[in-house]
Amino acid sequence: VLRGRKLDDTTTTTTTTVMSPTLLRESFDSALHDIVSLNPDICPFPEENDSGECIAEMVPIIVKLKLDGFAAETMWSIKSTTDGTTYMAKSYSKVNDFTHVSHYVCVHPDKEYEFYILDTFGDGILDGFYSIHNGTTGSLLVEGLGDFGRSISVPFSLSLCPGMMPITINIQLDTFAVETSWAIKAADGVEYKRTSYGVDDKETNVIETVCVHLEKEYTFSIWDS
Repeated sequence: VLRGRKLDDTTTTTTTTVMSPTLLRESFDSALHDIVSLNPDICPFPEENDSGECIAEMVPIIVKLKLDGFAAETMWSIKSTTDGTTYMAKSYSKVNDFTHVSHYVCVHPDKEYEFYILDTFGDGILDGFYSIHNGTTGSLLVEGLGDFGRSISVPFSLSLCPGMMPITINIQLDTFAVETSWAIKAADGVEYKRTSYGVDDKETNVIETVCVHLEKEYTFSIWDS
């Protein structure tokens, strides 16, 4: 079969071998197996969540994709690298060609994750993209263009500090902000953060997050020159 990939006003034609419906189905199933390592203790394909509401110990993330004219070739999954649980595996059909799609997925906030996306033809999502956002804060967790070839795996975490603890520094600066600086230093001598300010920061309230190790003791020092 001759297949055209159109980009702007140029069409590139690729020749591929015609597959029987049986072989095509086997190829699809094999590709899906590459994506999904299912935990038998949970529902292998959780029902899609259109509301973004999750049970108390979970939080929503939003997976967004811009699909090309061959949406049926695109599949993706979200899997915990902490314990191997697959939280969602999704594929599409021809009705999704050239569409923007969004999906809520409920995940545990304290785990590490991997987003895996696969194109069975091996040429990615033409002029497409993918992204994952925290459904509560809106912050961007993952983003990428569709030029990933056959597949790509992207690690991500909802935590600001994977394996560490975030602390928040809140300072109200005066007119002479340039005179103010501060640092956080552990008892073992490791300095985790040192910050100073400029003229443009005068009379502002600054909030900064610092990632620290829970088992250490720290000293917060602030100076006015």
